[in-house]
This record gives sequence, structure tokens and C-alpha cells, in this order.
Amino acid sequence: CWNDTPVAVAIPDGETLEQAAQRMQRAVGRLIGKSDGVPPLVLVLRPILRGLCRRWLTGQPLTDWRLPADSSLVTQWTVNPADLVIPGRRRRRIVA
Repeated sequence: CWNDTPVAVAIPDGETLEQAAQRMQRAVGRLIGKSDGVPPLVLVLRPILRGLCRRWLTGQPLTDWRLPADSSLVTQWTVNPADLVIPGRRRRRIVA
């Protein structure tokens, strides 16, 4: 059921939240690599991907992907790029 395990549900020919999160993490990882760790990196995301990105950048579990009801439309996170785990990539040191 969607309410019990939303991360495991996919519509026909769609992707699960886990797959979407991994795709977003790889894309953001490429952007971080291109920026050479020089801040700031600005992302404009729709609500679901924004929630997935928030969860990833703050180290929260995937099941906590929803944005808080009082969430601002603009959010700033400060993270150390070297601490991010990017699916499909070996962990490497990114100098920030």
C-alpha cells in the first residue's frame, strides 16, 4: 500500500522513489563535480525531488522524503560535498 511503504511503489512504466532519489543524486553529483566544490550550487527542484534532495543532503532516511507543511519555497543547505554518497560512484574526496 502506498501509505505503508511509499518508497517501494511505482506506477506502471514508472520508477520508485528510491530510483528517483538515486537518479537525482547522480545528477547532483555530476553538478558538484563540475563545480569543483566551489559554492554556491543552486538547484531549482519540484516538490517531490526537493523533498528527496533535502532528505539526502541532511542524512535523513528515504521514508522521510516529504517536505514539512511549513517549508519555505527557498531553502539553503550547507553540506560538505565529500560527505555525500553518490550511487554508482566510488567515494572520492571533493575539496570544498
